[in-house]
Amino acid sequence: MKQVLFCVLFLILPAIPCRAEIVYSVEILQVGNLLSYDQLCQSTVKGLEKHGLVEGKNLRVRRSVIDADAEAGLWEKVKILMKIKNAAGEIVSRKPDLVVTFETPATQHSKDRIIKAGIPLVFSGVAIPELVGCASKTKAGQGFTGVTIYMDPSDVIRISQYIAPDFHVIGGLTSDQIACIPIDKKAPGDIPVIRQQSLNIIVDLDASKKLGIVLPFQILQLAKTI
Repeated sequence: MKQVLFCVLFLILPAIPCRAEIVYSVEILQVGNLLSYDQLCQSTVKGLEKHGLVEGKNLRVRRSVIDADAEAGLWEKVKILMKIKNAAGEIVSRKPDLVVTFETPATQHSKDRIIKAGIPLVFSGVAIPELVGCASKTKAGQGFTGVTIYMDPSDVIRISQYIAPDFHVIGGLTSDQIACIPIDKKAPGDIPVIRQQSLNIIVDLDASKKLGIVLPFQILQLAKTI
């Protein structure tokens, strides 16, 4: 996802009007402070460096982190919502060239204000794009686009059947909660939402042996790497 997000970023950045001395400003908004967010930010900055956008030279990156508890009650959730909206207002006041949001809450509750201000937005880690205003899982809308982690449920069921062919009930956990190709004059709404197109299975036989897990032959047949 880190590489895909950076790809989307670079589709948008070249479309931003040039200034005499170009210094791009990118704002990142996230709810919660996960290690994966740190890794995503770091890899995005490093990827931008490979294409001439160097933080501290011609790139400014500002990150807004809103504390959130996964076990938050109703009142705490309301306060988190207000913090997101306030953060969106502060970001708009700084007039960045681009805003990147992580996961559903940050995207859903900041998107309209940011887009209304004429600032392009790229989201990442959104499971159901329609929840943040996308027209579909592959088409976003005017002023924004992004990367979804949506997985076709049929793929999940198919793999589950190989592992436990006799299962009758399947449960799941959900949350509420860009490498690059430079393309000129691309508006965010013209860039399709990027999603998984294929399911790749990687098997670590040594790890499964140590854990005492016996993988069905069908899984080994589907595995891309063993």
